[in-house]
Amino acid sequence: MAGFDARFRFTSSDLTPASVAAQTTAEQAFTGIPDVDAGDFVVATIKPTVDAGIAVAGARVSAAGEITLTFINATGGALTPTAAETYRFLVAKRQP
Repeated sequence: MAGFDARFRFTSSDLTPASVAAQTTAEQAFTGIPDVDAGDFVVATIKPTVDAGIAVAGARVSAAGEITLTFINATGGALTPTAAETYRFLVAKRQP
């Protein structure tokens, strides 16, 4: 992929997502993520538990120190992902 090199980093942060409405997707931004810079690319997101009916559908670096997660809720009622979990991210670092 042009503009990226072989520098990959794992980073992690304790996150407490908000409730996700029924049968929808919702983006939530989390700040204070270490070693993440604008232009980096999230390769993988590791959520330590499985919550029935809700999942992480995508992740992106939205600013320096910030990752935005897209949650999907496939149920008929609002759900909140497990609070205070340590999410891990594999990030491809953009070349200077």
